[in-house]
Amino acid sequence: MRSTSIISLRNLLIASIIVLFSFPAICAESVSRGEMVKYILDTLNIPPWTGERTFSDVPESHLHSSYIETARALGLIYPSERFHPDLKATRAEALMFALKAMGWEHESGLASWVYQESENDLPAYIAPYHSLAKRIDPPAPSDFLSGPDEDLEDNDLSELQDWISSCLVSMTWHEEIGSGVLKLIIHRQGVGTPPGAWAVKIFSSSERTEAERFASKFASLGMKVFIVDNICSFTVNIGPFTHYGEAWNQLSSLSSDFRGLIVPVGKSSTRALFWASIVTNEREVIPSIVTAPSLGTSTLPLSALTAGTNGVAGVNGGYFYKDKPVGSLISGGEFLGTPIINRSAVGWDKRGNIHFGNGTFRSTLHWGKDGKIVLTDYNNPPRMNGAALFTPSMGRFAKGIPPNSTEILLSSGRVAHIRSSSGSNHLMDTEDQLIVLRGFPEKQVSTLRKGMPVSIRTEFFDSQLENVELLVQGGPLLLNDRNPLQNNEGLSSRITDLRHPRTLVGFDGARTWFIVVDGRNSWHSSGITLMEAQILLDHLGMTYGLNLDGGGSSQIQWLDHVVNLLPGGQERSLPYGLIFFEE
Repeated sequence: MRSTSIISLRNLLIASIIVLFSFPAICAESVSRGEMVKYILDTLNIPPWTGERTFSDVPESHLHSSYIETARALGLIYPSERFHPDLKATRAEALMFALKAMGWEHESGLASWVYQESENDLPAYIAPYHSLAKRIDPPAPSDFLSGPDEDLEDNDLSELQDWISSCLVSMTWHEEIGSGVLKLIIHRQGVGTPPGAWAVKIFSSSERTEAERFASKFASLGMKVFIVDNICSFTVNIGPFTHYGEAWNQLSSLSSDFRGLIVPVGKSSTRALFWASIVTNEREVIPSIVTAPSLGTSTLPLSALTAGTNGVAGVNGGYFYKDKPVGSLISGGEFLGTPIINRSAVGWDKRGNIHFGNGTFRSTLHWGKDGKIVLTDYNNPPRMNGAALFTPSMGRFAKGIPPNSTEILLSSGRVAHIRSSSGSNHLMDTEDQLIVLRGFPEKQVSTLRKGMPVSIRTEFFDSQLENVELLVQGGPLLLNDRNPLQNNEGLSSRITDLRHPRTLVGFDGARTWFIVVDGRNSWHSSGITLMEAQILLDHLGMTYGLNLDGGGSSQIQWLDHVVNLLPGGQERSLPYGLIFFEE
């Protein structure tokens, strides 16, 4: 009797095992695309869209319609796409959507050219996200990386949730590209937050009055426009729109004469930060100043300055206004910009050693036994009772010369001619220099004659910079021999205390770092104040650190790639750039 019971129990267990393996009842259920969107947005605490739903192909009666509309309102799903919410989602799609919702879309674009790898025959628009997901810290769940083309299932959701929750605490991508002599570093940290609204950028100018005229023109057509003051530029936008689809529709309705761009607007707190850096070894690689006039025009985007000279990389330099440098700028002993008194600068001597200090200098023209005049301006029209020096690197035809001033052309260290500017076309050959005098200096050159030898002597306020061949003035100096400095060097609190995109240059004792920090985009990077820039430079081990021009000009170019995400979505035209070449 007992033996029969044991046999029956054994048969029952075998039958149970057969049942378990014969029926799919314990198999995980596939997750739809609509459910995937809901799950990820809930995990990120992004509230669902509650406004009017007019841009979705998903009916309001759909179970996940508000979440799908949220994705459209945030630009995670473009209004022109059909979403197909009830199709099965794949693990790769879930990774892509999660990274986009965390504000990592720009980084996926960088990953596509940094890694240049095939990802298990994934669609081209998904593959870069998979490449990125393997290399960020923390990396995506292993099942998502090993089987990205498999259906997303219920039992994957907890792993996805745990990973996203870890990312909310800390999320970093750090990549280094290139040789030890010239290297590109890309760094992104933190989960971004959606922008407050969207706008269509239609115009930008350095002049407020010009921006106001343009805005009035569009307002007269019944469009809602507003102007954003970015300190050194004024942007005209249509909007704002709380739904990305509204901005999309507005952009689509514009005439082809206008190249509008959808941009995020509105303030939103975020811990997201992106920076990139060109790193060079001291004495081995130093930048060259490449001016737009040397390539035939007054200004050019950094990408064109780099490509036009076959450069490997490029970064914007010091301050400028329209097509003129603002502040000291010297290249190969040639004067390109007028000093700003007591602003800091960075320079390199003939041996390639880097120096930081006060970038103010004074140049004087000498002839004969006692002849001497002070040069007050460089590649800018002379002030009254001033003397301006023009050099061909900033344009072979000097511009803005006032009538009835005196013009002296210098060639091979001698006076080629002296004449009234009203009878001159202000042309310089490649090796020439032109001096224009107004007022009192015109009387001082009464002893100067054609053919006489002349010399230009330069005296720096700071002995640290006396022997530099290349100089860029920026300011303020943030670190001096690792000591933090607090002098704003005359810059307004709007520049120093608010978060902006920044361009910085630092030296760690062996290498020079040209750093660009992105800003004005809560999803991608918040920008930094000058105090935060000081902290960043110190964190990276810099001994010296200097602030250069920032805002919409901040840009790093590497080969044919714009590395950072430009505020406003377009390159700004520059009078010059700092370009790097392979030796």
